[in-house]
Amino acid sequence: MIAVLQKASVTLAVGGWNEGSANYSEMAADQKKRSSFIASAIETIKKHDFDGFDLDWEFPTKRGGRPEDRENFIALLKDLRAALKPHGYILTAAISAGIETLKSGYKLKEVGDLLDYVHLMCYDYRGSWDSTTGANSPLGPVTDPLTVKSSVSFVLANGIPARKLVLGLPTYGRTFILETPPAEGEKRNLGERSKTGAGFQGPFTRTDGFMGYNELCLELKSSNWTVYWDDASSTPFAVNGDKVISFDNAKSIQLKVSDLLGD
Repeated sequence: MIAVLQKASVTLAVGGWNEGSANYSEMAADQKKRSSFIASAIETIKKHDFDGFDLDWEFPTKRGGRPEDRENFIALLKDLRAALKPHGYILTAAISAGIETLKSGYKLKEVGDLLDYVHLMCYDYRGSWDSTTGANSPLGPVTDPLTVKSSVSFVLANGIPARKLVLGLPTYGRTFILETPPAEGEKRNLGERSKTGAGFQGPFTRTDGFMGYNELCLELKSSNWTVYWDDASSTPFAVNGDKVISFDNAKSIQLKVSDLLGD
C-alpha cells in the first residue's frame, strides 16, 4: 500500500453536486473570470503542493447552466491546460455518465484531447427521485442507457481514449421506501414501486435517499435486513420491511471492473 500511495497523484478538486452549475457557467463564459479562477487554483495548488487540478462542474448546460456551456467548457479546459502545463501539473475532470448530459454538455473528443484523465461518474443512475427501486450503479445491459456499460461505450465511441478513462464507482448506497411492504418471507426485486422522493436517511450523513458505506455496514449488521443479488444489474440490494438499499460490494465492483477491462 505504501508503494502504491507513493506513486499516487493528489490533486485539488473543485466543484461537486452541491455547488450546482450556475456559477461555473458564468465564470466559463467570461475570459477575465476564467483567468481569475485559474490563478486562484494555481495559487492553492502551489501552497499545498498538489500534483494538479480536477474540475468537477456538475454539469455544463444543466442545473442552472446555459446552452453555451458546451463550448465554454472547452474554453475553460484550454485555459487551464495552458496555465498548468508550464508547472508540470496534471489536469483531470469529472464528467456525467448520463447519456443526455454527455450529449448536451461535452465535446467529448476535445475533452479527451485536453485532459490527462477523464473521471466518468458511474453512479446515481437510480435513486429516490424515481418511482421505482433501482440500482445505484448497474453494470448492464449496454442497451439500457442508464447503466455503466452504456455510459462507457458512449464516451469511448465519441472520442475519449480508453487509456485516459477512470471509472468512478460508488462506496455508498441509495435508499428507497416501498409503496407496499413485503409479506414476511416474500422475496423482493429491484424495479418495484417506491415512494418518489421518500428515501430514508443514514444516522450520520442525514441525507434523504443516501447512505454512506460506514452507515450501510452498521445497518446491515444491527438490523433485520435481507440481502439479495440482482442479476440484471449485477448489484446487491437489501430489504427490511418497506425499506430498500441499493449498494455495491466487492463482488459487484469486481464484476464491473473485470467486465469493462475485458471490453
